Amino acid sequence: MSLVFLAYANGRSEPLPSLSREEEQVYSLLSRRAARHDFSVHRDANATLPKVAEYLIRFREDLCVFAFSGHAGRDRLLLEDQAVQGEGIAGLLGQCPQLRLVALNGCSTRGQARRLMQLPNGPAVISTSAPVGDLAATQFAISFFQAFSEQHATVREAFDIGFSAARAAAREPISLPTGRTLALGVGEAEEPWWGLDVPPGRPQNLDWKLPEKKDGNSRLVDLLERKLSRLREQLLLIQGTDAAREFVLENQIGQAEEELSKLKG
Repeated sequence: MSLVFLAYANGRSEPLPSLSREEEQVYSLLSRRAARHDFSVHRDANATLPKVAEYLIRFREDLCVFAFSGHAGRDRLLLEDQAVQGEGIAGLLGQCPQLRLVALNGCSTRGQARRLMQLPNGPAVISTSAPVGDLAATQFAISFFQAFSEQHATVREAFDIGFSAARAAAREPISLPTGRTLALGVGEAEEPWWGLDVPPGRPQNLDWKLPEKKDGNSRLVDLLERKLSRLREQLLLIQGTDAAREFVLENQIGQAEEELSKLKG
């Protein structure tokens, strides 16, 4: 079953007043669909590097959305135990074949988005190009997931709704001590700015929606599509190096494509 991973980390030296409310409301919004078995939700309220790494590996085959909220910077995320390099997290996310969306709801995470869009699974990425206030970031997340989950909105539609709600919330003065910036000395932005990006050739991820419960035939289609994705990735990795293995993989891909075509009618 497809899985949404929510990771939250509240800095001990500069705790974010609204983060707990964001965590509870976003989880509540998603859990209603999870109760209908559309997808599952894993929530880590006190994310540390060992736990994030463990769960990204454990859920590798099923992860479709990874969302982080907390202090962040251009190339780092501040977890409960330490600041971690975004490059390492990106490497783990790149091993998740069903990943469609990464949302980094912290300050100035645009630098990490560039690396994420180079991943082989090509997820859509939500990031920020400036420091963002705590209340605005919380409102963005709640409104985004309300539209994404309850209204079955696409990534693009949910982003537009979340962005509009965040802009409304950000009209109050933004001060860095209660914002989500990790880097010291970063100037305040008059208006926090979220961005939604997709890699070249993956515009379909903007129109992706959270999955809905499937019947038996649809489940078989889903399994075959996952199998095809893995086989194609394996073939790409060994092309030109192992002719015998290439032949086997090409046959397996052909058989899977034929089965998939029959199921789809």
